[in-house]
Amino acid sequence: MSEMIGRAYDFIAADYDHLLQRDQGMRAVLWRRYARLFQEGDQILDFCCGTGLDALFLARRGMRVTGLDASPGMIEQLQKKARLDVNAGFTGNITASVGTTEDLKIMPGTDLSRHYFSIRGAEYSFRSGAFFRPCSPLAAA
Repeated sequence: MSEMIGRAYDFIAADYDHLLQRDQGMRAVLWRRYARLFQEGDQILDFCCGTGLDALFLARRGMRVTGLDASPGMIEQLQKKARLDVNAGFTGNITASVGTTEDLKIMPGTDLSRHYFSIRGAEYSFRSGAFFRPCSPLAAA
């Protein structure tokens, strides 16, 4: 199933960021929330990271981010943007892989107890064992 979903997102990967432009208000609210929740040096595993909009935002602020997405096309777009950031002085706090949650078992060196998770705006901390409230424009206003 996730392979089929990945192929569907491959089809729109090159245009994905453009398709999300109307969502900039929601993205700004989400990023303000992330800026309050996460600190420099935190490790974040971003499921369904897509083209890395959120992952790159966090990595630029000193968090160590691992992006995971079922779409090779989406990961390719994230990696292109990360390379551009490296050329502009970005320190490279981000890695990205094609995969799904089933692949977490085989990710070498992944200590999940030290990661925060971001799943489409719902954050989870293995440190506290609790979900943070999902971000929404109404809740953040």
